[in-house]
Amino acid sequence: MRFHPAIFMILGLLVLEAHLLAKDVPTARQRVLVISTPSKADPRFLKQQSLLTPRSATFRERDLVVKVKPGEFQVSLIGKDGHVAFSSREPVTQGEIFARIDAMPMRRDEMQRRQKNRKAD
Repeated sequence: MRFHPAIFMILGLLVLEAHLLAKDVPTARQRVLVISTPSKADPRFLKQQSLLTPRSATFRERDLVVKVKPGEFQVSLIGKDGHVAFSSREPVTQGEIFARIDAMPMRRDEMQRRQKNRKAD
């Protein structure tokens, strides 16, 4: 079986994009929601902003921070391990983002540890 060289080029670009997004991660202890937007007046960006409450306890509980950067509109969720866990070209609800995070193995471990600590107190 032979692969067309374009496939390798596309895969390489995807890996590069993931690496560039992960490079913006403040620490390995946080998950990052990267919102790329051509302008802060872009209707998709404004809608995305209206769907989020980043200063809420639910963001802190999930170790989630939001970063805004210039570019074509895209919402990307980067896990604590630096991989791009989710990406969308359309605005995403806070519930969808939290559901993705809560399905991550590291997050499930965090929730179990917190629950055990509460029982121990």
